[in-house]
Amino acid sequence: MKNVNKLETAWMVGVQYYLSEDIPVINGNIGFLRSPWSLAAVSQDQFRPYLNVSDMGDGTVRGVLSVTVSNWTTPGLFACKKPALECSREEVLEEVWQQLSHWSDISYIHTLIHTKISSRTNPIQQKLFSIACIW
Repeated sequence: MKNVNKLETAWMVGVQYYLSEDIPVINGNIGFLRSPWSLAAVSQDQFRPYLNVSDMGDGTVRGVLSVTVSNWTTPGLFACKKPALECSREEVLEEVWQQLSHWSDISYIHTLIHTKISSRTNPIQQKLFSIACIW
């Protein structure tokens, strides 16, 4: 414990996408190791099988994808070409989604995310999202 004051801390904040269809990717977390913002994601349904998310809100939610942003000081590459700390809420949501699409090595999630991105112009208006929030 004597060296605890030498530990470095950093921001780790995330985004939750409330989806109109679930993305049952893998059991556990997904690390997007090459993403500039060091993303990690998890499909929440696997941890709460007793919870039916479609019973909440307006009934359109079918899955929750939680994404952690671990690097808030490196510029993004797509929607927001500046560090996450300098981006608006909307820019963070869009940049995270673009990075998920670009760095996804899992074909199912890549296909689903890529299809949804290419068919929309605004992440908040796209039917895929019921709500997107930063936590």
